Amino acid sequence: MDTILVIDNEAATRDVILEILTLGNFNAITAGSGQQGIHLAQQHLPSLILCDIMMPDLDGYEVLCAIRQEPSTASIPFVFLTARSLRSDQRQGMELGADDYLTKPFTGAELLSTVTAQLDKRAKIQHQAVEQSSQISALQQQVKELYMLSEHKEKLLENLSQGLRAPLANIQMALKMLEGCSSEQRDRYLEILKNECSREIVLVNQVTELRELLTSENVRLLKTLDLLK
Repeated sequence: MDTILVIDNEAATRDVILEILTLGNFNAITAGSGQQGIHLAQQHLPSLILCDIMMPDLDGYEVLCAIRQEPSTASIPFVFLTARSLRSDQRQGMELGADDYLTKPFTGAELLSTVTAQLDKRAKIQHQAVEQSSQISALQQQVKELYMLSEHKEKLLENLSQGLRAPLANIQMALKMLEGCSSEQRDRYLEILKNECSREIVLVNQVTELRELLTSENVRLLKTLDLLK
């Protein structure tokens, strides 16, 4: 259940708003002064704050500034309750970081509509933040894998190059030795050829696996990250 903090120095107004919010299935807490409201906001971290502008100790603008300056409360939706409907007053509040205005007198439906709209907006922003965080984590994992691929690429290619040369040299030698040799020697050199051909097949398979790893998408990302020269 969402918690709504109501800050208003008039007890009658607080009571009416509290009743409306309770009937709307919200958990409401109230503060009779700006200073008390700031304290309760930091203590309870409500889902939304409804705050009157004209109050004796700290006015609504000062409360808003304090709320926005504290990291733990800076992102809480903040709605002004005011009997003043001048655009200059609204502009001042918006410039300080208010999310909306509700002009007194207002109906219960108007209050609940404003509260619901702000909570829905906050939920969408939080959902987008979670999605972006997931996308960033996935990208970081992909970058990590590409770094690992890049680090091993040169070593793997060097080993494959050296590995391919050795069997080829042995095959060439065995073929040369087959010329004019006895049947017993021929069988031994044929065994050498067989073994070296098997080594060649293994190395060719490794080259194929490397080629599958270096897909066009991975190569493009590696080039973008300046990892593939």
